[in-house]
Amino acid sequence: MPVNDRRLAAMIRRRDRLAADLANMDKRVRLAIVEYSREQGFLVPLRIEKVRPMLGLDSHGAHHGSVH
Repeated sequence: MPVNDRRLAAMIRRRDRLAADLANMDKRVRLAIVEYSREQGFLVPLRIEKVRPMLGLDSHGAHHGSVH
């Protein structure tokens, strides 16, 4: 499908919306990790790489196994 001005503009608008949604979600995830870390008894917030396996997730967000 050829890209014209209208299609390119729509793609850019969609990308900008997704980027804004991702930035908002990142903030919410960081706050949730802080709360989760405290609830689990950690004195400092965990990094997302440490939280994922605790929740049964891999680095792509796929679920593996059960959550404790």
